[in-house]
Amino acid sequence: MSNGAGNMGTNISIGMFDEILNSDSYSVVSVKEKLMPAAGFEHPVAAAMYPAAEGTNPNRFLGGANIVDRGGTSSVIIDSIASAANRRDRAMLDSQELRSLLPTVEFEVEGKIFHIMEAPHRCADSSIAINAAFDQKLQAALVAFHNGDAAPLARLDVSSLIGGFWKSRAKPGELGGMKSARLICSQVVGLGATVASQKNVFSGSMGAQAINHDLGDAKQEISSSGHGRVPSVDRATNKVHVNEIISTTTVSLGGIRLFRCRTKEAGWGRPRTEAEIAEDLKLQRYVLGVALVKALIVPAATLRSECDLIQTDDPDAFTVALKTRARADRNNPGEIFNTIAGLDLRQAMKFCALAKEDFGVENHPKPFEIKKADIRADAGVSGSAADRKKLSKSQIVAKTEPKPSAAEV
Repeated sequence: MSNGAGNMGTNISIGMFDEILNSDSYSVVSVKEKLMPAAGFEHPVAAAMYPAAEGTNPNRFLGGANIVDRGGTSSVIIDSIASAANRRDRAMLDSQELRSLLPTVEFEVEGKIFHIMEAPHRCADSSIAINAAFDQKLQAALVAFHNGDAAPLARLDVSSLIGGFWKSRAKPGELGGMKSARLICSQVVGLGATVASQKNVFSGSMGAQAINHDLGDAKQEISSSGHGRVPSVDRATNKVHVNEIISTTTVSLGGIRLFRCRTKEAGWGRPRTEAEIAEDLKLQRYVLGVALVKALIVPAATLRSECDLIQTDDPDAFTVALKTRARADRNNPGEIFNTIAGLDLRQAMKFCALAKEDFGVENHPKPFEIKKADIRADAGVSGSAADRKKLSKSQIVAKTEPKPSAAEV
């Protein structure tokens, strides 16, 4: 899939998006892609699959694809916001050129190198705080962010500002319960969705002819243990037929404009000076640059088994647009609308590189070391996995075995 040719004549400059960063009129940058199953719409696709709802209500969600009917139009989530974010992050890390746009903050865990963006909970992940030297930097950045200054965290892990984070736990003396909202939202939705019937039978010729032949009453047991054919059963399915597939991504400009380079105590309640505006713009440009790159990345065509998506043949299959909150602003579009409409990934990368150099980020040539033993100690886990397994079994036995009566004693 391609993200469009874009307007390669656009002059890339550090201030090309200052208009949308300086005005509250602009709401989001929207990226829309029209997709289809690689085999055609006559074939079903595997949507995102969800577990059944708990309880006994007959109308509860029974699991599988989550099809929602709204006013006669049914839709289904093919790729959720969280899943799509992970795919875009992975695509950015797998390209050295894209990876170079991020702060160089890496960790070594038993000989393997991981980027900070690979931490499951981003900057709120407990594992990356195990390294004392990094934890000192991280806690200082989080305290600054809590007090209104987003610059230290952007220099350390800009993806936490873009993808959001939730630091729900904290050690004594640390800040906890800290949240930051997601600024980029991407998902793939199928429209006109209906469930595709699914019944599967595995029946290899060897199993049918050689193994299952004349087993009598043992056939079911043999199949259940994996030695023969497996009978078809009705079960929740994520296979759906759809009439249309749309991938949408939005970048919140309002959220980016809230970022400042100083704490609230340093003067949030007064008009900003020209110098402060200039410093804030450096931060906002860099966050916007990385966000635009992520929005314009086209992840792998294969989302999961039986879900290979390609762009449609529609000439407007991939569009980028600047959205305003007020309708009056949409009626009088300026040049910035054309600039955004013609934006492609290569241009976004050039702008991001300029913004990164202007803002300045953390670059650590040597990864921070993290030892699994330190993680286990921090979590209060002792002994080997085998020892803990034995202990767990002995505790179960102790709880289930009947206690001797007084007469037996």
